Amino acid sequence: MRGSALVAVALVAGLVACGTENARPERAQPVPRHILEATGSPGEPVVLAHTAEEGDVVQVVVKPLPLTTCGNEKIVLEGPDGAPTDLTTLDPATRIEADGEWTWTFEPCPNDTTTYTLAGTPMRQFSLETDGEPVTLEKHATYEDAARFVVPKEGRTILLGTPRIILDPAGERFPLWTPGADRLAFDGDTQAGTYTVLGAGEFQVMRPVEATAELGEPLELEPAEGGVSGEYEVAFTVDEDTWLTAPLRGWEIPGGGLASRTIERVDGSTEGTRDGGGLDGLWHLAPGDYVARVFPPGPDSAGTLTLTELAPTEITSPGDHTLTTGPDGGPGVVLFDLPGRHSISVLENQGDEVPWLLTWHEDVEPEPCVGAASCMAQGALSIPSSFDRMPMVIGGQGYLALTSNDGEQHTVTVRIG
Repeated sequence: MRGSALVAVALVAGLVACGTENARPERAQPVPRHILEATGSPGEPVVLAHTAEEGDVVQVVVKPLPLTTCGNEKIVLEGPDGAPTDLTTLDPATRIEADGEWTWTFEPCPNDTTTYTLAGTPMRQFSLETDGEPVTLEKHATYEDAARFVVPKEGRTILLGTPRIILDPAGERFPLWTPGADRLAFDGDTQAGTYTVLGAGEFQVMRPVEATAELGEPLELEPAEGGVSGEYEVAFTVDEDTWLTAPLRGWEIPGGGLASRTIERVDGSTEGTRDGGGLDGLWHLAPGDYVARVFPPGPDSAGTLTLTELAPTEITSPGDHTLTTGPDGGPGVVLFDLPGRHSISVLENQGDEVPWLLTWHEDVEPEPCVGAASCMAQGALSIPSSFDRMPMVIGGQGYLALTSNDGEQHTVTVRIG
């Protein structure tokens, strides 16, 4: 076996003590003071003032939000020291840095005659402990709940839940690149510090728990304790150039759903991901250290991950060549080195629906295709495809990958002319 490796697995799991699954954390006290709205005159700035304490979180919104913009409207925040700060949104959430009176001033566009109101919502604070019990945040009549959590300087921290807003350690809004996501990962090497999460629903913060397994053997990934949908982190080392697939099996949950996984270098880069692996994925990895991250489809689900090396065969000349998927439909890979351009077809592809997909990719293209009718299909990547009525061509250096659509093993004959 090439590229043998030890695999270290980490299950990001909610570690809820036995008998305390239904316990609710004690409410933070006191309930924050109500903030009265401030309404300005038509077309004039409007100022909202609030006496706050260090550590408070206040969100301010402009009502109505401007329907047309000039690019100059903004909210300016001033603290007790009088230093102004231009805020980056018209619905800022602000972590108060010192006791005293704070003011938010909305400056509308010139010639805007709308009457604006600033409404402030204070937050009641909770604490999210790493690997602790979940906290339920709610929206109340005059205030909302917020929670703080700490990202340590080492390792990976996972926030489970769907946040509305997150404030970073500097008190600035953290960019949610995937709004609506139910988990966010933080890298302690670059993102350590204290964060504040705003939103409604249940939230939990988790860290990895390590185990080991042998490459090529199914790795059992058990459900997280407390019915939490966690994250598994599998670290492994590749000692030589390796083609790899990573099938996930099991993971049955009510209503369906599929587990997913990514593979990346330990520095977070993702080179090596290749097309054509189907549900099992396909990677071409140079020697180095990698991490496979597995995301279960829901709580109380279990399954296996098998990091499986492939042994590609090679094609160096035209003719008929046999490709076979793995026993359970995983990808079969063939490398090709074909000077010039050649037609490609699959003898078993007779225009009917087929239970497999052939994908190819040219890593090194041959000489440019000029003038021939086959040039029209030079970019085709798969059979069957929407280009089946056109000449399909292949050349240069690259790979073919055959995968199954039904989980069964399939063999096809590829004719390269």
